[in-house]
Amino acid sequence: MSSALSTSDITFEWSDPATGTPVTTRRSLPVVLGRDTTSDVVLPGQRVSRRHASIQQEGGDVVLVDAGSTNGVVVNGQRQQRARLQSGDVVVIGNYAIQITLETQPRPAPRERQGTGPGTLIFDENADELVPLAQLRAARSDFPPPAFAARHVPIQLLAQRGLQVDEVSYLAVGGGMGSFAWTDHLRVWGAPVQQIRVVGLEEKPYGRYRRLCQNSQIPAHERLRSDSGSTPDNIWGWPGYAVREIWSLLLQANVAPALRFAWQIFAEPSLSQTYTPRSGRVFESIDREAQRIGYAAMWRLGHVKAIRQTDDGRYAVAYTVTTPEGRRRCIAVAPYVHVAVGYPGVRFLPDLQTYRDETGDFRAVVNAYEAHEHVYDTLRRRGGVVMLRGRGIVASRILQRLYELRRDQPNIAIVHLLRSPLAAGNRYGRSQREVQHHWEYQPFNWPKSCWGGEMRLMLEQATPQERARLLADWGGTTTADRRDWRRIIHEGLREGWYQIRFGSVRDVRKRDDGRIVTRIYGQGAVVDETILPADFIVDCTGLQAELEANPLLHDLCTHYDLPANPKGRLHVANDFELRELRNGAGRAYASGAMTLGGPHAAVDSFLGLQYAALRSVDALAAAGAPGLRRLNGIRSVLQWLRWARGATP
Repeated sequence: MSSALSTSDITFEWSDPATGTPVTTRRSLPVVLGRDTTSDVVLPGQRVSRRHASIQQEGGDVVLVDAGSTNGVVVNGQRQQRARLQSGDVVVIGNYAIQITLETQPRPAPRERQGTGPGTLIFDENADELVPLAQLRAARSDFPPPAFAARHVPIQLLAQRGLQVDEVSYLAVGGGMGSFAWTDHLRVWGAPVQQIRVVGLEEKPYGRYRRLCQNSQIPAHERLRSDSGSTPDNIWGWPGYAVREIWSLLLQANVAPALRFAWQIFAEPSLSQTYTPRSGRVFESIDREAQRIGYAAMWRLGHVKAIRQTDDGRYAVAYTVTTPEGRRRCIAVAPYVHVAVGYPGVRFLPDLQTYRDETGDFRAVVNAYEAHEHVYDTLRRRGGVVMLRGRGIVASRILQRLYELRRDQPNIAIVHLLRSPLAAGNRYGRSQREVQHHWEYQPFNWPKSCWGGEMRLMLEQATPQERARLLADWGGTTTADRRDWRRIIHEGLREGWYQIRFGSVRDVRKRDDGRIVTRIYGQGAVVDETILPADFIVDCTGLQAELEANPLLHDLCTHYDLPANPKGRLHVANDFELRELRNGAGRAYASGAMTLGGPHAAVDSFLGLQYAALRSVDALAAAGAPGLRRLNGIRSVLQWLRWARGATP
């Protein structure tokens, strides 16, 4: 809801398209913009109509209206017939990129926690907070500068505006595990620290990932759904986590567990369950590698607002840095850019989002990836009924945590609500996943051949449409094939404290006694209604990965009309280049969840991020990018020896 302005003045700023001269003018509303000399703001140019657009006040809003122009009006990168303006908006008319400033800003609306359906909880600039997508899109900013409205940003214009411009050779956008894998490969291939920049919100590359692990009940001592050879700190994969754990146990004279792990990695997966590393060990190893490659010197704190091609064959990245002293606006420019921004937020089931919108209750209904330790604290004190939604790896971890609480508090019960029964797992060729009690089991989230075997080659050689079909056959919602999780389910069903129910949700309500009631109805000829009460509901349906949910990628794709692949994600080549974003000799690459549907299936896994980094850095070295030398056998061995000694690359 907007509030009335105390003044009707508006300031326009632009750079003359012909001379680059800055122009600033102030007018009182209403304002007519056009080529005609009688206009309030005169914009000479063939692509500007005589009376191109008008700006007027309507109630508490300042509204721009296209006056029937030939070439239209673009507001913040989108063509608009009618748009409400706020300070910082950029209006493009013909060749003019005009920044708007309202002399008195409206009072900001209160920060409400509301959503518009599934997938609306997005990671905000404050990395610890999830906010609704609609709210994040509604937020206005006076940055990036007006020059970013152009397809190719004039590099001299950025310097003329007095912005801090940092020029390097390699620029990683995101600052997470994907950025870390890319910079690690750059350093091993020979790129110097001073020519690499990483822009992100996390000082530790695993910062957000660790919080998601902790919230979804994978603390430092618990094991990830990964294998011994997926080692983000070691591009060679050997020694893997299992060998390191065995060696550590032998040094402590713990021979029996060391022999058990040795048998496990020798006998997996047929005679023993697959080895998985403890999350704490993974993070410790990344810290060591980050120190070895000088990651701290490459990293810059920043919230990336936009990525643009420049007029000299490079890329400009606009980002802000918020400190107690205020907000700084920065520009980084590089000929080689890598984008790995991870998942933008968490997926939230629409009926649960509606419940939270209507009740404001964020304690009884939670997402598994949100901080929700209060749920377990309450259950520990007085017990209760928990409803789980979803049946993947996260649901397994929540179930295990609840099982552990039952040791001290037996008055805990679990209702697992599923939409429909699952009688058989996905089938591909002669292979089919095992299903027990409506859980589909598989050691990893993709068949292991997707990482480096036949399935990876098949996917690389397939057409985009064939890739979508293959991924549908190979994918699905699965959980790790672990004996302890199977035992928990068997025990819970036998003793009655774990129950599985099926049905579609009609609504979720709060009763007078404070409990949450979920009304479900069956399917088929007889549609019966069932009421399921619970004290807490935990949504375990996963993370959001749609392009539209990420403001940065949404802006980039809209501005350059980048195509999406059949899975609705970024279209990348086999070396993970964004070919449509190529700018002369400049190259842009991407990795992570936003590239699913491309040449690799397990794009958001440790090994998948390393594979994408390997392909892109090797392509840069082949193209003669500065400082990079392709690894041959001898250089690879020498670099591994440096890694083993902890020496810089």
